[in-house]
Amino acid sequence: MNLNEEAKATLDGVEIPIQYIDCRIPYQTDFPVPHYHDYVEVLYGTAGVAQIWSDGELFSLKKGMMFVVNSKTPHSVRGLSDNCEYIVIKFMPQVLYGAQQSVFEFKYIVPFMIAGNVYNKFFDVDCLSGTDIPDVMQGISHEWNNKEYGFEIALRIYVLKISLWLVRHWHDSVGDVAQLGDSGTLASGISRAMEYAQKNFATVTAAEAARHCGMSYSYFSRIFKKYMKNSFNEYINFIRITEAKRLLVCTDMDVTSVAMETGFATSSYFIERFKKECGITPKQFRKRFNGD
Repeated sequence: MNLNEEAKATLDGVEIPIQYIDCRIPYQTDFPVPHYHDYVEVLYGTAGVAQIWSDGELFSLKKGMMFVVNSKTPHSVRGLSDNCEYIVIKFMPQVLYGAQQSVFEFKYIVPFMIAGNVYNKFFDVDCLSGTDIPDVMQGISHEWNNKEYGFEIALRIYVLKISLWLVRHWHDSVGDVAQLGDSGTLASGISRAMEYAQKNFATVTAAEAARHCGMSYSYFSRIFKKYMKNSFNEYINFIRITEAKRLLVCTDMDVTSVAMETGFATSSYFIERFKKECGITPKQFRKRFNGD
């Protein structure tokens, strides 16, 4: 099967971790080519009927229903009526496990990353009745469309509200991920690796993290990417870039010093990675923040 990898969302040329889309599609006899992306995607029906193909299964999305697509999961949507409308909310997993996030909270992120049907991803009207989900969807729509000062914070709060409802629902129906056999054991190992990485992000390597967890390098690398949907090195770069943003904003350190402080071998590689992650150079980031 051919798959398309969807590009990351940007706003004013800068990559954004949360995106809101109002979708209106006509009746379609066939599914568009399936695609995947790094984002977790939440679809919420507002009118008509859409059919979702997700990793080999079919689901019908009607008004007031919700469907969750995990990061990197192949999926496609077609209209089953002429007035098919639904909301799409995309967010990067990093929204839930920020660089300094407590490793004790990692278990809440696992359900958005593991493959298979351990956790239900489809929620009908009865399931969502009496919850805050419909109001949260309206709130996200308002914040995205009006973009008032601080709307980025509001979007993150709403995404966390959706995520909190989901993990509590999953916990009530399935139980704690720590009790799910191999999934719990591996999640515990990844948590230790994350804790070690956060304390030693400037110098840590994947081999060191693997030894810290008592795993072979190849096995650790494989299971880390399976759960986190990114390699360990990509995760370390995320932590380093996050710390670099703080230094660029809160200190007067030059770019080379920031690069060295955060563990990048050269300033040129730091600038390359920063631009790839943020869409702008470190100097442009500092100027934009300072309003220059």
